[in-house]
Amino acid sequence: MITVMLIPSLAALVIDVNNLTNEMMNNIVIFLFLFSALVNMVRMTNVNRAECKDVFFLSLVMFLSYLSSINIHNLSVSIPAGFYRSINLIYFLFDIVTILILCRFVRVTSYAGHFCRFYLVLCLSLNAIFFLILHVDVVIKWGTNEYGPWLLWTIHFYTVNTLDGIMIAVLLLKRDFLGIYQLRRKLVGMKDCC
Repeated sequence: MITVMLIPSLAALVIDVNNLTNEMMNNIVIFLFLFSALVNMVRMTNVNRAECKDVFFLSLVMFLSYLSSINIHNLSVSIPAGFYRSINLIYFLFDIVTILILCRFVRVTSYAGHFCRFYLVLCLSLNAIFFLILHVDVVIKWGTNEYGPWLLWTIHFYTVNTLDGIMIAVLLLKRDFLGIYQLRRKLVGMKDCC
């Protein structure tokens, strides 16, 4: 009888540790996006103003997007009007709205601005796909005895944080260090924009 009571409490502890780790990583990423915006704001005064201005506004949009989603973890999984709403669905919607803002409202003219926006949209798209997959996982497993962390959640944690790190690195370094943008330009046959 003791082991039966121990297993659910152990699973709850694992979920609480995962949630705490996710919240800490979210706060670190928000701070790093703020840091990249501030670094690019200072760069605007010293070097190529147009290039730094583009990257600054991209950094600012990313910081504000992540900052506005900071209290999302307080929402619990619920079913309003028969529709499952999970934290992952809300993060998915945040990523989609951020992608739309980056593509529609942020004008970039410099080469650095173009490849930074490319990386941001690519990484946010991959993040959105992972959040949607996790939302579907929660919807399917919610209310069953199988609900709890498993391999997909671990893959999601490392992938999303790696993608966040790539976005921050691109905004800080202003370099196509993975070569994905150059590869895309060669495959599509794009010319230099500036």
